[in-house]
Amino acid sequence: MRQWLTWLFFLGKRQGKRPVFVLLLVALPLASGLLFTAQRSQREALPVALFCERPDSMTERALQSMCEDGGIFRFYRCESEAQVLRDVASRKAECGYVFPDDLEAKMERGKASRSVGAFSSPSSVAAYLAHEVVYSKLFAEYAEDAFVKYVSDRSLFAEINPAQLRGEAEEAYRESRESGRAFSFVFEHLDEGNQQEADEKSPVIAPVRGFLAVFVLLGGLMGAVDSRKDERRRVYLAASPSLRTWIPMLAVAVPVGLMAVSAGISLAAAGLSTGVLREIVLLLAYTGMVTAFGCLLSDILRLETLLYACIPVLVMGSFLFSPVFIRLGSFLPVFRVLEKLFLPTYYLNAAGGDGVLVLAAGAILLLIVSAGVRRWRQKNS
Repeated sequence: MRQWLTWLFFLGKRQGKRPVFVLLLVALPLASGLLFTAQRSQREALPVALFCERPDSMTERALQSMCEDGGIFRFYRCESEAQVLRDVASRKAECGYVFPDDLEAKMERGKASRSVGAFSSPSSVAAYLAHEVVYSKLFAEYAEDAFVKYVSDRSLFAEINPAQLRGEAEEAYRESRESGRAFSFVFEHLDEGNQQEADEKSPVIAPVRGFLAVFVLLGGLMGAVDSRKDERRRVYLAASPSLRTWIPMLAVAVPVGLMAVSAGISLAAAGLSTGVLREIVLLLAYTGMVTAFGCLLSDILRLETLLYACIPVLVMGSFLFSPVFIRLGSFLPVFRVLEKLFLPTYYLNAAGGDGVLVLAAGAILLLIVSAGVRRWRQKNS
């Protein structure tokens, strides 16, 4: 155990002496945190000011509906028209609306044109969306009264009790509105579940997790080069014979593990974590897979120049063919085969679905094969 800790300290210290590697470990969580902060600020509801001195029943229902469910907007009521103007002028509100006291009566007479005062700054880009929300809420409430009144006045329903008829008409209209069959506009942010479903259907993908997967692979390729250098310099002769099989794997595992820790922190900082335990299992399995791949690559190629040449090929290939930015397999079936040649694909597929056990099984299989190849090499060398 003491020898394991000594070698772990030595290999970790070597990585700590590389400024670029340390900078990358620190930069990934910082960049992810800044990205998350920027996205969260963009998702904050935009404030919209409302005022009506003595609202009629229809306008009151519409105002309440706006304040309760404004989608990407946060509607709030002001105490005066002057407050609406102040809030819009000071950019406290994205825009503002002033409603007349008799809006419902004006709409029934067909004289509601230009009745609602709308105020916005010239630089506002969301005011037009707010217009749609405000007027759709007004229309929804006015249409209910108009529909109920229309049904109540028809001679076709003269035999039905007026109170019963009105209640059934109101219920039928509200059911249609809630089911989405009634005309309306809705602007909203996708929640996490809907966003994940949309991402699975769309070929375009948020690249943060993909970037991190490629950087973990980069750590494994760097470790493979280090392992080959150490073997050429006979560094591992200092270890006991029982450890000489495993120390080269540890040389690959240390940079991979450090990158994986940085990736885990980055996912948490970016708000992309799907659960602590699940993320730990995913990263552990992917760490084992990348470590085994790095060891196999080192044993097969056996030349540092070839290993260096593989780094840009595998990194760029992962960016191009793995679903980091876009799922090319959604357009051409051949890319569904090519993406399976690169390890980040397996991690990203497992993270986006229920393939955690498949990823773990693949990692264990690769580790067994890598250890077997290394033992075979030692016996025949």
